[in-house]
Amino acid sequence: MIVFRGWGALGLFIPLLVVGAVFGLMTVVTSSTQVQGIGVAVGSILGGVAGYYAGIWFNKKRPQQKVEQWEKQRLAELIAAVDAGKFQMRPGMPAPSSPAEGYAQAAELVKEEREGLLERAQNIHSLFWIPMQWVAVVVGVAIFSGSFQMILS
Repeated sequence: MIVFRGWGALGLFIPLLVVGAVFGLMTVVTSSTQVQGIGVAVGSILGGVAGYYAGIWFNKKRPQQKVEQWEKQRLAELIAAVDAGKFQMRPGMPAPSSPAEGYAQAAELVKEEREGLLERAQNIHSLFWIPMQWVAVVVGVAIFSGSFQMILS
């Protein structure tokens, strides 16, 4: 069974690391359990937010950038094929009758390919099939709610 894909485990580890760092700092500063609990609560919020934005970058922004880069390269390849007279939109379809028609067909083909590629490239970093940005939020909220036991004791 695959538990995580890509960097999905970071959705769990980022909040835990931030909470650990803040708790360690609060332990050095004071021995009060309430203050340490407040530190854990603040650390869980910071860790959840940091994990969320890391997940957004890994699962949304980075794939978007890669697909845009691919799109430029693919369009350049197809335009070169149109200019060489070797472009055909799909097998069995007639070749474009003019360069302008070929360029339009090439742009349409890249647009179709882009949609499927972007859909497959997003949200690949997950933990138990949940995208890492949402795992980080859930872990942050769980630690935050657990920190009240330290605060109230």
